[in-house]
Amino acid sequence: MPTLVPLPGMDGTGELFEPFVEAIGDEFKILIVRYPADRVIGYAELVELVRRALPTDEPYTWLVPSAAWCRPYFERDCDP
Repeated sequence: MPTLVPLPGMDGTGELFEPFVEAIGDEFKILIVRYPADRVIGYAELVELVRRALPTDEPYTWLVPSAAWCRPYFERDCDP
């Protein structure tokens, strides 16, 4: 089963993906990476948080609709 990795936008919760996740059902394995709500983190810590959450034993596809400007940086910095 393919894995989709939605990265949340500025809110950091991933809650905006809930209708999407419900609509696609069981076609994909979903791994929503959520950002900490209890503290502000910089880019380096954000990259490390995302990197630790990514699957290491299977392919995945990014889903970055609201923060598309950062996608090239995440691909460069987060790909294992």
